[in-house]
Amino acid sequence: MRVRNHTEANMQFMARMNAGKLINFKDTLGNEITKEETPQFEFINIPPKAEVEIDDDLWEKATSGSTKIKLYEDTIEDVPGAMIGDTKVTRTVREYTGKVKTVSLIKESIKAGQLEITEKPVSKLSKETKIETIKEAGLNIKATATDEQIDELYNKLVP
Repeated sequence: MRVRNHTEANMQFMARMNAGKLINFKDTLGNEITKEETPQFEFINIPPKAEVEIDDDLWEKATSGSTKIKLYEDTIEDVPGAMIGDTKVTRTVREYTGKVKTVSLIKESIKAGQLEITEKPVSKLSKETKIETIKEAGLNIKATATDEQIDELYNKLVP
């Protein structure tokens, strides 16, 4: 797959290559212990205004992570007794709403236009699964549609 960086700065990501893998060993007393492997990370750097090619598996692992963010609400309130000429002085107060949202930071930068996927990764889904997803979206697809047409329509529905 290919990705283009539209910013004036480097975009850098880490991908954990062995997430969820476990190792078994015995301690000095003979007890069998299972724990996660030592994390192995792969570093991704996309220079400013550059287009780079990234391995599909590496991209999948980099975008699989998520982050929880707090949601805030901005309110504008008057500052009591403060005036500039004939207008009141206001200030913006940011208040925590108590809500939390789970997002992928890489996918958020794609939505914001900082990153652009110029060549999509190869899909591992079967043709039947793609057709089923297209039909669930309420679109009819001909039985004579080519694989390229199905892939194009599926990629438009599922970015």
